[in-house]
Amino acid sequence: RWHFLEDYIQVADHVETGLVPNFPLPYQLPDLDLKEGLDAKSVADGRLKMLLLSRLFDPEEDDDFKHRIVLILCEAPEDWSIEFGKAILQSNFAPMPWKFAAGQALTERGVFKKGKPIPILVDGETREVYLETKGINFATPEQRERLEEARSHFFAGEYEKALELVQEDFAGEDVTIESLELLAKIHVRLGEGDKAVEIAELFAKMAPVLESPVLLLIAAGIHLLVGDAKSAKEQFAKVEKYDLSPEIFQYYDTIQSILAADYFSQAKPPAGGSSKKKAEKDLPAESEIIPRALPADRQYHWSYEEVDQMGTEEIAAYLLGLGIDFNLKEFIQATTVELSAEDLAEGWIDDYCLEIAGYNEDFPWFAAWVLWNRLAEKGNFCSEELDELLMKGYDLVKDGRITAGCDVWLEVWEAMKYKIRETGRPLAYLAKQYMGTFFVSNFVQDLLSNLRQAARIEPIYQQKRLDFAQELLSLAPIDESWDEESLIHNFKRAVAESYVRLGELKRAEQEFLKLVQDHPKNFWSYIACGDFYEHGGGNNLEKAREFYLKAAQLTAGTPDHEITSERLNYLENLTKKRK
Repeated sequence: RWHFLEDYIQVADHVETGLVPNFPLPYQLPDLDLKEGLDAKSVADGRLKMLLLSRLFDPEEDDDFKHRIVLILCEAPEDWSIEFGKAILQSNFAPMPWKFAAGQALTERGVFKKGKPIPILVDGETREVYLETKGINFATPEQRERLEEARSHFFAGEYEKALELVQEDFAGEDVTIESLELLAKIHVRLGEGDKAVEIAELFAKMAPVLESPVLLLIAAGIHLLVGDAKSAKEQFAKVEKYDLSPEIFQYYDTIQSILAADYFSQAKPPAGGSSKKKAEKDLPAESEIIPRALPADRQYHWSYEEVDQMGTEEIAAYLLGLGIDFNLKEFIQATTVELSAEDLAEGWIDDYCLEIAGYNEDFPWFAAWVLWNRLAEKGNFCSEELDELLMKGYDLVKDGRITAGCDVWLEVWEAMKYKIRETGRPLAYLAKQYMGTFFVSNFVQDLLSNLRQAARIEPIYQQKRLDFAQELLSLAPIDESWDEESLIHNFKRAVAESYVRLGELKRAEQEFLKLVQDHPKNFWSYIACGDFYEHGGGNNLEKAREFYLKAAQLTAGTPDHEITSERLNYLENLTKKRK
């Protein structure tokens, strides 16, 4: 049944946004079976256009039918169809399969030249994309060897580099199933789960065509990585295990074990875990945990996502099976003093003299990381998770979401303060320990700079910038290898500037003068004071000139002298105008 009014409103909304070009709409309903008697010529009827568009935007409609709808709408012999196809290509709303269908149809119509790139909006940017048909096959030994380099970068956490190498592999004549599987895993690690799901759906569609049940298992594995156990079970249920080779059966057994563990799995809380009280309340009785052995003939490395699909009890059982005398309460206590999950896992290996060979060697590390996120006290992050949050912040800032990026980074800062309190170690110690993951000195300066930008968007971030700068100064020094003088100077100046923005001019003046007192050989101290008296609220041009002249003396004969000269010249002109 066609719900005319609801569909009319939905399509009208998309017309208003520009995704759908205007078209006339007759008042009578069409008499046609959409999935049977449908062709491009009949779409010239506005009634059919609206009916097709309503099905296209229906979230419950079949994806294959939606693909066909886009093709038919773009193939119709009228200018509207070309406008619609181009709107799809430049839409933030339309998924990539629609864009490929529109590009294919417009190329066939001669709007775009075959073999030439097509402008498509991808992740908010218009890119030149080539549309071509490629075969998909299992990798040859030579292709596997080339893919191994991408795998090594993936397992090292270098996901962007791994993505680059996989995309280079796609430049060949055929795309390999192994490279697509790795691409899906990369998308998951980059937070692009929707793209990974598209690959899983592709494998599911290819499985009956290639008569390859392993593709269904790969699809199930990808769904597990994005946390969709329901879809994973649907694909897994299609596999006849008696038709599998011994190698593939091992993969089948692994997927089956993960799905079975869903019975007692816990949902993963936000990064940093729930409160310790809640975590301890939800722990299984350790005396009831039966040790389990990891598969000795596993054929691929463990990942965080795969371990995260397991329940807490199952992870503990595997750790016990490795010979680790695992105690959940002792583990929670250890997270308060350790800095990284990797260090915690290496401690287990050393304490129990373990030798874990093959593809299972990383399991203790990922197990420690997953359990840390689930069970540690709120705000207690391992260094691996801090790095994830840092990257999330950088991505948000890059996308122009400055305040959201600062909020994430302030979480990181709070986590560092937590570690300082719990371990009794100074910030300099943490900076040295974190150096293998990220540089604290770079992070704090990026946060300070972006808090300034955030304050221009939302004034509340000015107070947050002041608080952060003062906290950092109370915890300095940071890193002996860094130019500590320059960094501390920047933060003291930020404190003074923040008081100006908050309207506390007397306090601001005190901080600027103290900056000169504490850093008399840094010409920026005098520049900062001069700026305050010239335009920052001090309202005293004579004092501004005195400080600029002192800065000029310090920079005489250096490239920095131009900075002070420009300020003095500007001040001279400003003084003349006021007279």
